Amino acid sequence: MKYDMKHAIKKPDVKPKKGRIVLIISLSTAALILAALVFFNFGNIRSYTSSLAAKIFQSPAEKEEPKEPQEPDGPADKMKSTDSGKDSDESGQSDEGKLPGSTEETADNNKTQVTAKDTIETSTSTEKEENTAPAIKLEVYEGPLYSPEDDICYYRVKAIVSGSPYPAVSFSKDDSLGSLGKGKAQINLKRNDAPYTLTAIASNIAGKASGKLILSWGCNIAPQIKAANLSSNIIYVSRQYDLTADAEDPDGDAIQYDWSANAGLIAQNSANPAKWTSPDAPGEYIITLVASDNHGNKSSPYTIKVSVKAKAEPISKSTSMVGYQEVSAEQLVGLFVKRNPSKTERAARLAPMYINYGKMFNIRADIAWAQMCHETNFLEYTGDVKSGQNNFAGIGATGGGEPGNSFATEELGIIAHFAHLAWYYFPDHVNKYCSLEYDPRHFENVHKYYTGDTSLGFLKGRWATDTNYADKIAQFANEIYGN
Repeated sequence: MKYDMKHAIKKPDVKPKKGRIVLIISLSTAALILAALVFFNFGNIRSYTSSLAAKIFQSPAEKEEPKEPQEPDGPADKMKSTDSGKDSDESGQSDEGKLPGSTEETADNNKTQVTAKDTIETSTSTEKEENTAPAIKLEVYEGPLYSPEDDICYYRVKAIVSGSPYPAVSFSKDDSLGSLGKGKAQINLKRNDAPYTLTAIASNIAGKASGKLILSWGCNIAPQIKAANLSSNIIYVSRQYDLTADAEDPDGDAIQYDWSANAGLIAQNSANPAKWTSPDAPGEYIITLVASDNHGNKSSPYTIKVSVKAKAEPISKSTSMVGYQEVSAEQLVGLFVKRNPSKTERAARLAPMYINYGKMFNIRADIAWAQMCHETNFLEYTGDVKSGQNNFAGIGATGGGEPGNSFATEELGIIAHFAHLAWYYFPDHVNKYCSLEYDPRHFENVHKYYTGDTSLGFLKGRWATDTNYADKIAQFANEIYGN
């Protein structure tokens, strides 16, 4: 049978005709497929076209006699060979050779076409993924935070974006001026500003997208301590003093106080004012105050440095009037708080002037203040001198209803008080105020009553006839210091 088939292939009236038809059909098909694949994706099918061309251009000697096309689904297609040495069908075709149009090769061609189609679809899908429209979302990653230097509340915002190619992002406002990096912005808000709407735009070649975020003042600020003070500038051992604070909360929150000290004892340390008992040893000490609100915000610690002195020496009629000794206006006014609270307002106005002129004349302001309290009955003026005279020392009030001298202002009345004391305690004029112009009792414009005795007791029988005059002044002077 093999011999007959070989000779049948060499028949001159069959081979040339069928060979040309197969060749023309194959070349046309190959050209169409090649053109289509080159148009879509030449690289993915290069290997297939090379293989196909090799099959088409086989030499005639290598080719077998092509088999006549069979009707699809006919009985001959379902024929099975029971012997490899016998014909499998009536045409005498053996199963040793298969034509290019055989069922197996057609299946291979179909697989190649499916692969090419998949490659085209994959390429198109990839191209679509590379050009996707952007999406954007804004998110606060830090804040709100308060900056006390410029009183602003600021947020730091980042843009979460997607898209291909990766989108560029721009913000409607960035107070960091780009210093936070790409896709980030800082928004500063001033107190009482209206809410700000931050807008960000993400863009690429596929389109644009925008995101918005509304930001408003969200900072709650800690209380601020402006000042904290003791009730006296002069602090002595084992004495109790008031601690007062001047603080405010910018948000209007209630303020809690926390006083502490490295020595001594603070009573009601959460109150304002609080009370501090100084330690029993002189030295340098520190009192600290922290203010907080109901949100847990705390102020910076405010410290008071306190110099505690040894206990003041008791004042007696033998105490020298000459030589200024430190005393605070609060201490002087404190005597009125205890003795006549209704006159503390005027006392508070007079106290700084007594301290000022006490230094100028080098005379003890505390004892002069005690003398004023005795002469005016703590500014009630129950004697011959009246309140409107601004006479604080009974100058010229010699008794029998004599009202004494009057002065145009409170300050001139205080100057006259110290100038008249200087007339007794200094051998000569201390300053320009030692004259008849300021002290009407500066007789002969000289200090003719000076004896060198500078004690408080020297005033007895000279300033007043009362034998207990100096003792009463000493009593009030000691009360200034709590003695």
